[in-house]
Parts: sequence; structure tokens; C-alpha cells
Amino acid sequence: VTPGLPPADARARIGAMLRGAPELERLAPLLTAVLPVTIDDTELTREMSGDVRAANTKRLLLDLVRATTRTQPLVLALEDAHWLDSASWALLVEAAQSVDGLLTLVTTRPMPEPAPPEFTRLTSLPGATRLRLGGLAQDEMLALLAHRLGVETVPGALARFIQERVAGHPFFAEELLQAMVERGAVRVEHGVCQVGDLSALDLPTTVESVIVSRLDRLTSAEQLCLKVASVIGRVFRSRLVQQAHPVEDERERVPGHLGGLSAAYLFRHVITRDVTYETMPLAQRRPLHRAVAEWYERQYEDLSPHFALLAWHWGHAADPPKTATYLEKAGQQAVRDGAFREGVLF
Repeated sequence: VTPGLPPADARARIGAMLRGAPELERLAPLLTAVLPVTIDDTELTREMSGDVRAANTKRLLLDLVRATTRTQPLVLALEDAHWLDSASWALLVEAAQSVDGLLTLVTTRPMPEPAPPEFTRLTSLPGATRLRLGGLAQDEMLALLAHRLGVETVPGALARFIQERVAGHPFFAEELLQAMVERGAVRVEHGVCQVGDLSALDLPTTVESVIVSRLDRLTSAEQLCLKVASVIGRVFRSRLVQQAHPVEDERERVPGHLGGLSAAYLFRHVITRDVTYETMPLAQRRPLHRAVAEWYERQYEDLSPHFALLAWHWGHAADPPKTATYLEKAGQQAVRDGAFREGVLF
């Protein structure tokens, strides 16, 4: 069930998925906690909260996964697991432990110490394999640069120049390469990579400073579009950027600006978003957070999927009453769904 699917269609799809399993069908409203659609509580689920609701939600999701693996093997892939909440961690560990025919792939940044206990349990399961990814080797760097430039190969001098500065960091390498292309030091002619005098280049020495140097090359209108987008998050709707834009006369130009920026500047990595956000003073951020929060309040009749997000935006807009209201709602929701660690935090 994908975001943007009309609620009626989403409910119909869920109903078809559960048809023939009346016990699971009665629990369908519990899927509201994990899918972008609201299913009204039944008499059974209305009485569930806390541990009981969390246990039944976990049971429903595990049964759906098991139903899939009865007919074919299944790969469950989760990216950025360092952002999982405690209820999701518990579900992941249970699925990895108890579902036959399931291969679980999890990617995460290095975990802080102490790591979540569920992460430790997951990596300690029989048959678990943990891979630590290091920097790219020289041949891998060559392949990455060639791929980004759309050529068969790149000069070894270019790969060595970048490798010496980025120590195998792929995202840093991509940003540095793009900065060199924009300065004309690297160009592609007739499918061949041409490199200028690298010794004369004065390039930033950190990935953050490379991103800032690239942002500085944009027009002020393009920079402002990216700043509005960075307040929303790494992924955002063009329409929201347009409506939250602080310069009313510029709003109609926002889709064009974003279209031009999409290839090289939008937030493929959270670092790009964070650096863009940090270029704004508090006085500029606060009204943008307010505009985004107000957009959500106007846009959605049911705000329950957005309580935590609204608390975050109103907090950064320096509006304590609104922040407290949504923190309380997010906390009650977390406890109701069994995410007790997050309930305490909110």
C-alpha cells in the first residue's frame, strides 16, 4: 500500500489481502499504525491499547509475512535502521527469529553505544552475518566516478586526486566530483572524460564545505527553494515547498527551480539536507517551520499520523503551547501502539 493511494482504494486492497482469514480481518484497523491509511477501529480493536495493541499488531504483521513466505521465499530489506523505533525493532527481531523462508537485510549507520538491545539480539541470532563497510578501494573509486560521469573510464590521475582527499568516502567523492565539473576542471566530451590542471584547484577539505561551496554557486532564488525544502526534510512534496515559500511572488516559479535542481542538488543524502538547513539563521528557520506545520494542519483532516512531526515543527517554530499539545498526543499514541520508549521520550 503506497503513500498517495486514495484511502478507499487502500482499504479495499487491504480487505482483499485479508479475505479468507476472518481472524486477521477483525484486526485490520491495527494496520493504521504502520500504513498511510486510516481504518476505523472495530469493537474488538477499540478496546486494545498498550501492550495488548502492540502484541496484536505484531501478530497481525507477522502472520501477513508468514502468509507470503508459504508460497515463495521473501526478502525483507530495511534501510536506515538506526531510525527505527522500539516497536519496529521488536517486530524485526521477531520476524527474523520466527518466520521460515525469510531473508532479512538491514542497513544502518554505526550504532551509538550502547546499541539498542534489539540490534544486539538481531546480530546475535544463529546464522546472522554482519558486514562492516569501509571506504572504497582505488578500483571501486574509478568505477564510481566513471558511472557518475557516464563514461567508460576516467583518468587515473583524477581518481587518485579525489581518493587522496576523500579516503574512500563515496558520497564525499560524488560531491567533490560534481564541484569539479561545475568549475570546469572536469568535463565530458564525446563520451570521454577530460581533466584540466588539478594542481591549480583550491577545493574544500570536508564534505560539508564542498556542499556549501556548491550551494554558493546557485542563484538566491534557487538557494531559498532548497532552504525551504531542508526545513521539510530529506524527502518533500514540491507543492509543500511552493506553499511554504516565504516570498509569495516567487511561489509560481518554485516547480521550475526544483526541476532544475533535482539532478545535482536535491537531498540524496541527509548530509546535504543538514548542511543546507544549517546555513539559515534561527530568524529565518522559525517562520518556515511554522508555515510547514500550518500546511499539515490545513492539508489533513486526520492529523494522527503526523503528531510527532508537528511537535518537531512547532518546537522549531518556538511555539511552546502547540509543541506541548502535539508532544502529548504523540506520547499517548506511542503508548497506545506499544512504543513505550518513544512514549516516555515524547
